Amino acid sequence: MQLPIIIMLPHDSTHDTIKACMEAGANDCIIKPIRQAELMARLSTYIMLPQLAAADADRAVNLRLLEAMLPPRIIERLKIGSKIIAEQHKQVGKYCMCRDMSNCWLYSGGCLSYGCSTRHQQGSMQCA
Repeated sequence: MQLPIIIMLPHDSTHDTIKACMEAGANDCIIKPIRQAELMARLSTYIMLPQLAAADADRAVNLRLLEAMLPPRIIERLKIGSKIIAEQHKQVGKYCMCRDMSNCWLYSGGCLSYGCSTRHQQGSMQCA
């Protein structure tokens, strides 16, 4: 993590002085007298920036992974907040309405999403 450079300037600093500090590589300038709350808020912001950038990078990687695995229509439905997506699985002619695809009966053969271990009848969402 790169440490921020925050320059403290006298209360009579001009715009040109602040501009020169920023052009010299400062991340921020604070005019004296320094208020503790303002300094803490600015420091908190600079501490959070790398975490926010890492979270954005993670979201981008996850989106690329989803785009590689799912059809665009499903991705769009996920983006708008759909929690359950019923979609006909073309290879087996069944419907999947699972919230958690790792527990999907289409792939596991059991009714794990509904809390039992029985197999479904083909094309049925009810336990056998």
